[in-house]
This record gives sequence, C-alpha cells and structure tokens, in this order.
Amino acid sequence: MCRPRTVGGSLARLRGVPTVIPSVRIRSSRRLAAVCALANTSDVTEAHGLAAHHYAVQLAVAGRVEEATSKIAEGAAHARREGNAMALAIWNMCGGLVHLAAGRLSAARASVESLPAPQPTGVTEPDILRPLILAEVSARADDRNLLQQMVNVALDAYPTGSALYVG
Repeated sequence: MCRPRTVGGSLARLRGVPTVIPSVRIRSSRRLAAVCALANTSDVTEAHGLAAHHYAVQLAVAGRVEEATSKIAEGAAHARREGNAMALAIWNMCGGLVHLAAGRLSAARASVESLPAPQPTGVTEPDILRPLILAEVSARADDRNLLQQMVNVALDAYPTGSALYVG
C-alpha cells in the first residue's frame, strides 16, 4: 500500500485530507516525464499519449503553466499532423484546463468551445470537462448567460438527478 510520507512523525493534514510533501510530487513529475520521453524514442501508444496529457496538466497544477502550454502545443500539433481528431480533442481539453489554471479565461473558453458537441451515445472525459471548464470561466468572468447554459447542460445530462446521488 502506498502511503503519503509523514512530516515530523505525524501526517500533515489539511481539512482531513493527507498532504503529500513536495518530494513525492517531484518524484511523480519525474516519473511522468520519463514515460513521456519514452514516447519520443519508441512506438507511441495510447498509454504514452495519456501520460503526456497528465504530465501537461500536472505541470499546470504545479504552476509551470508556460511549460505546460508548450507541451500541449506540441501534442496538438502532432495530433493535427497525424489527423487524429480524438487526440486533438483531448489536447484541446487539456489546453482549456491549462489556460484556466493560468487565468487566461478567453483562451480557455476558445479552446473548449472548439470541441465538437457531446454525443448522446456515451460520455467521454472531454464531454464531462467541457461544461466544467466553461462553468468556471463563466463564474470568473461573471457571464451569467454562459453559466445558465452550463447549468442546463448539467441538468440535461442527468435529468433524474446527479449520477453520484444515492438516495
């Protein structure tokens, strides 16, 4: 079982959630970077692409938004060259998250609005993240019309209530 490291013999806590000390975060960043480096030297699989997406988002969360933006631009350009529409949509979604983390609201909005509308056949990660990013943008920009649209999208997605509600 993997446990967070302790600080001073006791687990540091913030609102009841264990806090992982920086050495663990740094080690996980290095491991993701190593996996992404493998993609440049061998046959690229979907696992490598997924690791690259996670690495870019992790860079943004760590405050390295310019580096994350660069990784996303590289990944999107690669997907465009290959004609891989699905990978390009995921890179655009990651771009929306990174722009949102950097406070670039118009870029975040443009990035996710360029994605195709969700299909009723099944839910994908971009289908879930798109309204969440747009709702956050609308709340920060005080755009009540966009916020109402995202509320409607959420209500339409689960007409009988939240998928997480057990009652």
